[in-house]
Amino acid sequence: MSLSVGRFDFRIRTRLPGMGAVLRGMYEAYPLPSDDAILDFVVTMESAGRRHRWFGDPLANFHIDGVPVREPFLRSLAWAHTEWAANYAFGTRTNQYLLIHAAVVERDGGAVALPGHPGAGKSTLTAALVARGWRFLSDEFLIIDPANGDLIPFPRPISLKERSIDIIRARAPEAVFSPMFEGTHKGLVSYMRVPDASVSRALEPARLRWVVYPLYEAGAGLVLEPKSKARAFLEMADNAFNYQIRGELAFDDLRHAFEPVQCFDLRYDDLDAAIAALEALP
Repeated sequence: MSLSVGRFDFRIRTRLPGMGAVLRGMYEAYPLPSDDAILDFVVTMESAGRRHRWFGDPLANFHIDGVPVREPFLRSLAWAHTEWAANYAFGTRTNQYLLIHAAVVERDGGAVALPGHPGAGKSTLTAALVARGWRFLSDEFLIIDPANGDLIPFPRPISLKERSIDIIRARAPEAVFSPMFEGTHKGLVSYMRVPDASVSRALEPARLRWVVYPLYEAGAGLVLEPKSKARAFLEMADNAFNYQIRGELAFDDLRHAFEPVQCFDLRYDDLDAAIAALEALP
């Protein structure tokens, strides 16, 4: 399967059982690359020709642009590893942009970046905002174009874990989900398909307006408080995939994008309250 995710062209090759159906279910709305396109990434999934030494389950492995990456993994988790491989390829080979680990959604011309450590609730909040009609840019990458400070969309399926899967299913009954995968390094995982409206606007950049650090915390109520822009800048730089690679250019990229931005910390224990707070940001 070849597909364009915004500006970026992928080819995914596999003969592993069941992979074709999941790929079509998640990516059928994405356009094909042009006939003369030079593909950015080629991900190949294949059988490893052997079984797990303890469990006896078949193993698989993947290559990126023909180069083997990582140890063989359980073939039953091939889809989850395909998504991981696409993230790995993008995060290590797209150094013409500044890449920061954050989710990004947009509404009425303003984008909010949601950086967060694992377990902070970033993906759950992102999926809930998307279900409310926010445009989805990415669940993993805040991508800053150094030419103009624009944010570049990279809308791929949203990874949800454990209880978050049922929470978002209940909130978005019309959404399409991948099968659930047990036994990944993140536990139980499923992927929410990107709404077609966000896919169709994947070539449309956005401007960063807010940076909000979310944290789900039982019993916290709702606390939205301003955050020092200097502190937020340093934390964003620390969460960048390629800040050291771009060096001084990365500082300029982030400074340019940060000029019009307001920064906040958000603690919450109720998704509706958190969404209302984000929708009321000035």
